[in-house]
Amino acid sequence: MTHPRNSRFPSLLSTFPTELLDEIAQLSEPPELLALCQTSRQFNFIATRLLYRTLNLDSPVKAVQCCRTISRRPLAAKAVRHLGLDFPEDRLCHSFFKLVAAAIARSEHLFRLDISTALPLVDCLLTLPDSLPNLQECCLPFCSNLIPFLRRHRTLKILVIQPPGIGDMAQALHPVYLPNLCSFIGPSILARYLIPQSNTQMLTIFWKPNTCSIEETMMALAESNKKVVVLDNLVRGWDEDVLNAVAAHLPDLQTLRIRNISLAFRRDGFHFLTVVGMVLKSFTSLVSISISSMFISYNCTHSDLDQEFDIVNGWGQQLSTLSTCTLPSGTKWLRVHKNAWFPKCEGDNLKVKSDWLVRALLSLRFPLELYMTGACDATARELMEKLRDMKASGVRSPLRLFYEQDEGDESLGETDSEDSDDYSSEISNNGDEE
Repeated sequence: MTHPRNSRFPSLLSTFPTELLDEIAQLSEPPELLALCQTSRQFNFIATRLLYRTLNLDSPVKAVQCCRTISRRPLAAKAVRHLGLDFPEDRLCHSFFKLVAAAIARSEHLFRLDISTALPLVDCLLTLPDSLPNLQECCLPFCSNLIPFLRRHRTLKILVIQPPGIGDMAQALHPVYLPNLCSFIGPSILARYLIPQSNTQMLTIFWKPNTCSIEETMMALAESNKKVVVLDNLVRGWDEDVLNAVAAHLPDLQTLRIRNISLAFRRDGFHFLTVVGMVLKSFTSLVSISISSMFISYNCTHSDLDQEFDIVNGWGQQLSTLSTCTLPSGTKWLRVHKNAWFPKCEGDNLKVKSDWLVRALLSLRFPLELYMTGACDATARELMEKLRDMKASGVRSPLRLFYEQDEGDESLGETDSEDSDDYSSEISNNGDEE
């Protein structure tokens, strides 16, 4: 239904409640929102707010168009909550960054800013007379004006700093008081100046060799007003010094990750696991630990899983709070019952993990209560479901070992006769060993 522009009667859309118009706009794609902006003032207000709320600008042309609109239209400027630039800064002139800085300055409700690829923009923002009053999340490059920028924005709660280049390491750094900071991702050389007296509980640290004292940095992390509960370490090689410093200064960790970012293939990760086992008793509340290689795919074998199974069993006996372990093969181990650990059958090497789990069950490698008929805990029921799924997908599963077959229910006991003989002989051998 259409109405002439000079009609005295309100359009049909103007009779709808604002809540309904808002629902319509939220279900619309950007091209549709642009069209809605031209239908009525009410729709223009609603659609503009949604269009400019989150701006992920992936090209200089798009950035110029959006920033000019923000500079001209107060409604668009007030709508911006998240602004990010996702393109290289190469061959961009100074006037471009001045335009973007002016648009950011007008975005008084800006909550999140991602300019990690736009180093000159940090310098332009420092020329503005005022700070960004509502800025709480920021992703920045490591640059000479980083510290002055952070001092102007003490409201930050989440901070991500890109690792510095070789020439950036020589600049002088000074402590910055960020009382609201709760999450930090960045280089170790900077963490020691930002974390003390903050409320940081979640950390991801890039460790660069020979740039700072590991011991002093860990001591600084421990000076957060709140206990650090999540620590993710990106290291080159299996660095035992980082592990020992973590155990000495952050005993209250709940989640510990150590990721090897070296591109060189090294199988000495299992030796590093021995060191982990030696310091594990230092932690009081550790729930999850992950030791992995970040860029190297690993074709694990049954032998690797056997070795990891023995390791996680030992760790579980040392630390009752531990519930998940991810080890260098890429396998995530879950504690499913007291000290019974299962590999999570997903992702890479799925067939190897599934096959290993069935063989381990047949070999009675888990606590005997898991094999008891009539086990009533949730873990035992989950185990039965897992075995049914394996059987349905073609993996042989010894279901009759775990359930007493009810009368009239023959499905649980159905196995090939040849398979049954294999199961019986393997179990009898294990029984003799017991």
